[in-house]
Amino acid sequence: MKRPLSVFKTILIAVLAISGLLSMSIAQADDSGQWYVGFAIGQSNYGSDIESGASLLNQELTNAGYTNTVTYSKTETGYVPRFGYRFNQYFSLEGNYFNMGSANVNAAITYPVSGNLSVDIKLTGFGIDAVGSYPLNDMWSLFANGGIIEASVKDSVAANALGNGAANNESSNNTTYDIGGGVQMNATNNWSLRLGYMQYHNVGDNNTTGSGNVNYAYLGAFYYF
Repeated sequence: MKRPLSVFKTILIAVLAISGLLSMSIAQADDSGQWYVGFAIGQSNYGSDIESGASLLNQELTNAGYTNTVTYSKTETGYVPRFGYRFNQYFSLEGNYFNMGSANVNAAITYPVSGNLSVDIKLTGFGIDAVGSYPLNDMWSLFANGGIIEASVKDSVAANALGNGAANNESSNNTTYDIGGGVQMNATNNWSLRLGYMQYHNVGDNNTTGSGNVNYAYLGAFYYF
C-alpha cells in the first residue's frame, strides 16, 4: 500500500507542477481565475465485498444451526460539498468533504432463538483534488480529477437475543487517493452542472474495519463568484 501511494503522490506533484506552469503561461490569454463552491449528490457503492460478507454470515449461522434470513445494502446516498479555485478553463484545485452514507448487512434469526445481528459500514473524509478540463465548446467540457484524501471508516456491529444486547465499534483512518472524471455543462456564466464518477481507493484498515474501494456516481451543481 505504501509503494502505490508514494508513486501516486509523486505523479500528482508532477501534474500539479506542470499544470501550474501551464496556468502561468496562458493566464494572460485565458479567462481570469475564479473561486467557486459546489455540492454533489449521488449513489455510493461499497462493492461486492458487502454481498460476499452477507453470504458468508448466512452460511456461518446456518452451519451453527440457526435459522436465519440475511439482507444487505451496498448502495447508499452520498454527498460531497466542494470549494475550489479555477485558474483557467483547463485547471482547478478543489477541497472537499465526502460522506458516502452507510452500507449494511442484517441477519434476522428465528430458530432456536429469536434475535438480530447488524453490521454497518460508513465512509467519510476530506481531501484536495486537481481537476483538469478539456472544453469541447462554450457549453460542454470533459474533466478528470484526482487527489489525496484522508478517509475515515466506521464499522458498527450490534446483536440482540432473548432481551440481551451487545455492540462493538471499530474505526480506522488512512491517507489514500481518489480518482474520477465526467462531463460538465456550463449553464450560465456563474452556474455549471457536472455528471461524474469517483472511486475512493483502498479506504479502511484490514486489521480493524476491513479495506476496499468505494465508488460514487453523482450529479453536482457549482457556482462561480
